[in-house]
Amino acid sequence: MSIIGEAILSASVEMLFKKLTSAELLQFARQEEILADLKKWERNLMKIQAVLSDAKEKQRTKEPVKIWLAELRNLAYDVEDILDEFATEALRRKLLLEREADASTSMVCRFIPTCCTKFSPQSLKFNSMMMSNIKEITVRLQDIAMEKNNLHLKENSGEVCVKKYGLFCFIV
Repeated sequence: MSIIGEAILSASVEMLFKKLTSAELLQFARQEEILADLKKWERNLMKIQAVLSDAKEKQRTKEPVKIWLAELRNLAYDVEDILDEFATEALRRKLLLEREADASTSMVCRFIPTCCTKFSPQSLKFNSMMMSNIKEITVRLQDIAMEKNNLHLKENSGEVCVKKYGLFCFIV
């Protein structure tokens, strides 16, 4: 992996932390009861991020580490896609609720609680599809986090925190 590829991977992991901790995503996650899954992702990403520096060094001499980094990069793209889908769906639902609140609806529609609007066929389909994706990503993240131990990757060895976002410290 080139220096540019390493920088892109670090930036991707950094971007995932930002998205995972965004207020909009956390609000949507609470509503959809997926917050626990996203917290697992965050914990696994922290474990992975802790060894990125060592992995970047070892990839030059150890092919399995190079493969591990490539798998991590692919996973980071997949996680980012899912987080973007969550953000899009959260915005869609917010706009739908705002439109329904502004529209002059029939008396019957006014008595339907807004909590029931998330049970639309489109929302149910989205929820079903995303639960499957969440399970797949969770398994892949756990596998990659465990594989780092098999590769004997060390946590940040005396490096200094350069960028800090909430609880996370990024080495760039």
